[in-house]
Amino acid sequence: MPSSVKYSVNKTQGNEVELPCLKCSGRTVHKALVSAEIRGSDGDRHHSFDWSVDHQIVQCLGCKTHSYRVASTNSEDYYPVSDDEYEYEVTEKLYPPRLEGIKGLGDDTHYLPAKVRQIYDETLQALAVQSPVLAGIGLRALLETVCKERAAVGSDLFKKLDSLVEHLATQQHTRLSRTVIGSWPWRWTSLNIY
Repeated sequence: MPSSVKYSVNKTQGNEVELPCLKCSGRTVHKALVSAEIRGSDGDRHHSFDWSVDHQIVQCLGCKTHSYRVASTNSEDYYPVSDDEYEYEVTEKLYPPRLEGIKGLGDDTHYLPAKVRQIYDETLQALAVQSPVLAGIGLRALLETVCKERAAVGSDLFKKLDSLVEHLATQQHTRLSRTVIGSWPWRWTSLNIY
């Protein structure tokens, strides 16, 4: 079975493709700034397996951030788009990894306490690289840390969360009472809330 591999540079440079963006938190158009392509074929002229891998540095045309994209396809992965037309399935890997449509807190993570911020960032990374067990552990650690930061009491996580909810509800009620009810008492008394 003879095989052949061909290497080229910048054949897909300038191509535009829709990708999930880290900052825009949705699919945006990205342009390939630099590319390296590998094309291969295994087999003979009657039975061959063809494949391709494109390595690209891409830039979001909206926020101008850069990413690394690897797009691969082969002659066996295709699907019909009409009666006599087919498209090849493209497998993409993006670096840094991301979750489509989830932006996270972005630059606002500096408002979080240091321990909470670290666990939050690592949990998002675990979700982005599709590590659900690590993400689940991260979510549990995040809840435990928030409960500890807010001095929630209880013998297990469930009771600590109940304590935290009560604490936050009391804080919110007190804040609401001081601002809204204190500012416009005639509105609340006319609605017979109290």
